[in-house]
Amino acid sequence: MFHYIWIFFMAAFFYLAYASWRNSKVTIRPFTIRNGPEDEDEEEVSEAFKLVEGFIKDFNKYLEIVNDYMNSQNVNYTLIFFLSGLASFIAFVLGVFGITP
Repeated sequence: MFHYIWIFFMAAFFYLAYASWRNSKVTIRPFTIRNGPEDEDEEEVSEAFKLVEGFIKDFNKYLEIVNDYMNSQNVNYTLIFFLSGLASFIAFVLGVFGITP
């Protein structure tokens, strides 16, 4: 009767694998300024706005790095949770058929 606990673990691990896989597809969108002075003449653009544009480029590069890291981390979690769910399924099957090591 104790082997039925593995169904709970199997369901939990497979759900976590699915949630991690779904999260691996989510990214942080790049940062933009919506009401910047794009329509003005180049000479009229202030030096402060040029500094802000430089910051935005650097910040977006940082966001790309974070997105890549989080994507690979979530894919790794997916694999780990899937293998754990598979191990729980095997333990359940072994318990049902009374096979013990």
